[in-house]
Amino acid sequence: MTGTMATNLSSDSFRSLPKSEGALVSPGLATALIAAMSDEYSRRILSSAIAASKSVEEICVEQGIPQSSGYKRIRDLVGAGAMVIDKMVVPATGKKFALYRSSFKRVDLSLENGVLSAYAVVNPEVADKLEALRRAIKGSGGDASPLIGRFGRQPTPE
Repeated sequence: MTGTMATNLSSDSFRSLPKSEGALVSPGLATALIAAMSDEYSRRILSSAIAASKSVEEICVEQGIPQSSGYKRIRDLVGAGAMVIDKMVVPATGKKFALYRSSFKRVDLSLENGVLSAYAVVNPEVADKLEALRRAIKGSGGDASPLIGRFGRQPTPE
């Protein structure tokens, strides 16, 4: 996987659409998604975490991926906005760990006349969490748009 995954997303990475629909993504996000889809481990990681949040260990065991590769790919995928940290877990042992979830439930990539594009459908569970975060930050007087935009969902006006 290359450095193209480390793209920082902006709030205009997606056009705001209902959760059941998809959106044409920005060129930067399209490039990051193409890099992820072209890497076998990244593809398997993303597919594994669409339906449910999973730890790095769960994903690696389920997909037969070495843990060191899994940690690196997941870090890159989170940085690109293709995955999110769904929640942090602190077991009785006290060693906390993250559960990760794919940001998208579907991604279609295309190359037409030399132009790369991507159409993505946001994972509804992730979209709901991001919307709740946006409202919480807005209620505290902060600006959530950089956070929401980083994960590929533009805030909807209220």
